[in-house]
Amino acid sequence: MPTTSKGKAKLGAPFRDYMVRRLRKDPRLAPGYLSGTWEEGVGPFLVALKDVVDAQGGVTRLARKTGLHRVSLHTLLSARGNPRLDNLSRILSALNVRLTLIPKAAPRRKKKAG
Repeated sequence: MPTTSKGKAKLGAPFRDYMVRRLRKDPRLAPGYLSGTWEEGVGPFLVALKDVVDAQGGVTRLARKTGLHRVSLHTLLSARGNPRLDNLSRILSALNVRLTLIPKAAPRRKKKAG
């Protein structure tokens, strides 16, 4: 367990560190993690994508696999990033994750009184 400079135990690890460790141990968790954060918005999704990248070897390794510049990847994978669709596709492919689109649940129709 990590300790402070005075030898006292720290209370838990930050969530991000925990997730990166879990994703490193079991890469199959990545699609579910990314899907869940997608529902929260683009910023949380990109932060989660960075977690997956870090768990799978980091930005430098991803740059080699995608052909994208390392500095550009750091920008794309920030909460304020705005990757183009082709770059996002290259990143997901390098991480062995497939983007799947499904319809939202259809709203219920009201029954006609009759």
